[in-house]
Amino acid sequence: MSGLSAAGALRSALDADPTTAGSSIAIFPDHLSCGPLASGDPGVRVRWWQSWWPDLLRAEGYIDDPESWTARLPERLEKFWHTVDVAARLVVWRGVGNANELLVFHAITDHLGERVFDIVDVPHPVGTATPAEFRALLSTARAITPAERVASRCLWQRLEQDNAMFRVITSAGLRSVPPDHYDAALLDAAGREWTPIVRVVAPVMAAMNAGDAELFWRVASLVDSGALSADGNPWEVKTTKVKRA
Repeated sequence: MSGLSAAGALRSALDADPTTAGSSIAIFPDHLSCGPLASGDPGVRVRWWQSWWPDLLRAEGYIDDPESWTARLPERLEKFWHTVDVAARLVVWRGVGNANELLVFHAITDHLGERVFDIVDVPHPVGTATPAEFRALLSTARAITPAERVASRCLWQRLEQDNAMFRVITSAGLRSVPPDHYDAALLDAAGREWTPIVRVVAPVMAAMNAGDAELFWRVASLVDSGALSADGNPWEVKTTKVKRA
């Protein structure tokens, strides 16, 4: 699964049921809705994260060693896939409405090939489920069907081949979009008056179902390109203001 909050709620649900207490939970360590997918070369994604993520973490003071997250990504991915490969029974929680969660599901399906595993369908993003919802859904686990497996693997391989900067949910499902996908909306939200970056990003997140981190990256990119002006460090998103140049 994807997300620490969801893992905590699921842990509570699993431990409350004697048939699942003690089961392991594997959290996918990457965020697949943004960045290149470059099949066969995980280093491409690591270098992309390293090009900006530590700047955001450092500016906001989240961790003492902002380079550690990206530097350890290959190791964390290897550990995740090892956990998946050796699991006697694998259950994947599949939600709707969250691009990253869906992408993790498709990546797992492709990785497993013809191996049978179980799915629990969640009627909304898994990350928003409560312990009570997880408990109610435990008994609904079912084996992935051959048709689901084929469709999921084909979609993942197409997205890998696209190797675009973003993946988004549309009425037709997941699709690849270019780096400037959010730029027009960010420029409109910034306007001609100085506006805090967090207030520029917030309405775009809500309207376009996007994560904040990738939008902060796009704001910094727009500052670098001259499309936006900033009154400070664009990675200091809580205090720096921007406006259209």
